[in-house]
Amino acid sequence: MSRLTDKAWIVAGILSISAALILVGAGIIVSTTRSETDYTSHYTTPPSADSINAVQVAVIGDSYTSGTEVGGFGSSGWPALLENRLYTTEHPVLVAVSGRPGSGYANPGAGNKTFGQDLESIISADTDVVVMFGSRTDANMRIQESAGATYAAIRRIAPTAAIIVIAPAWINEDVPERIIRLRDELKPAAMAAGAVFVDPIGEGWFFGKNSSLIGEDEIHPTNEGHKYMANLIEPRLRDALQLASHAR
Repeated sequence: MSRLTDKAWIVAGILSISAALILVGAGIIVSTTRSETDYTSHYTTPPSADSINAVQVAVIGDSYTSGTEVGGFGSSGWPALLENRLYTTEHPVLVAVSGRPGSGYANPGAGNKTFGQDLESIISADTDVVVMFGSRTDANMRIQESAGATYAAIRRIAPTAAIIVIAPAWINEDVPERIIRLRDELKPAAMAAGAVFVDPIGEGWFFGKNSSLIGEDEIHPTNEGHKYMANLIEPRLRDALQLASHAR
């Protein structure tokens, strides 16, 4: 039975054959207005006896994480899809999620917060894996310094955490130069921080026939697009969780 609703959902995880890895999840509260910047998810798993020995995961992103009216709300979002696909109860990995549409490393989005201003609300010294996703809203800004400062802040708060940096995706192969520049500024900052860098543009996530997974707004993934993103993100998260498991 799914633990997800359109008002609140739990992201949960995995137990691999070689290491006990579970993704247990996060809740989501979604605005009912139609403005893109109002679609926000933000949740921190409450402390419990079960969390003492759990692997801790934090996810910070923009509307590609929170979902929008064209797809990805609640049980249709890629984090929720991973929960249903990977969930088992035996070896918990607790996940805190912040999805603020319009937010980026330099650009403040929903709640007037950047990625870096959201860190302490969902990351602690016990966090094992941090996933950063986005953001194309930074495209007209120089972000290498702010991205580097964000990763340095993660290292200060959670010194041993693995970091996965997912650069912004684009809706087709006609990628604007400003998005290429953004990607190219983000990569060296991520590499300097020892993060795993994922390049959706270089990998052609929504190129060719996969551009049909972008919704009518020509910006955001549909529900099918979120299924597709779950497929792409899953192996990176599996690897990071396995490393976190071995490091314990």
